Amino acid sequence: MTAPVGAPPAGARMPHPDLDQLRTEAGATYIFKTKSGPNANEVKEQLGKQSIEGVEAEGTRTTVTIPAGEIGNERPIEIVSERWYSPELQLVVMTRHSDPRFGETTYKLTNINRTEPAKSLFEVPGDYTIKEGPGGIGPKIAPLPRKKLQSPE
Repeated sequence: MTAPVGAPPAGARMPHPDLDQLRTEAGATYIFKTKSGPNANEVKEQLGKQSIEGVEAEGTRTTVTIPAGEIGNERPIEIVSERWYSPELQLVVMTRHSDPRFGETTYKLTNINRTEPAKSLFEVPGDYTIKEGPGGIGPKIAPLPRKKLQSPE
């Protein structure tokens, strides 16, 4: 099968002024819309340090903007995510995600207690004893008898 004059060969990728990627395969043309450049609509900013539930955390805000018309939207859509990480605890203590299409979601650790747990939680109870089970370890199982195969006569 031959391609029409001026058509790219099957599997070829060509630049297109309005699209990021145009690809043809087996006579069909596929259009892929991707960001132009790395994270073109994403802005990251450091928020500094803040105490959250008595723990010092470092904040980062990421704002992604979906341009007007990109997904049928009349105006630009801003999606904002905040992440607060505690290097001391080595975990995220709070996140906030706000998207006008889906609302706001907040995750926050609360009642953080950094005192040592009571030693009694890790001690074997005084009345604990180890007893041998019958027959040692595991059940004793005899092998099943094999069935004899009868030859067809």
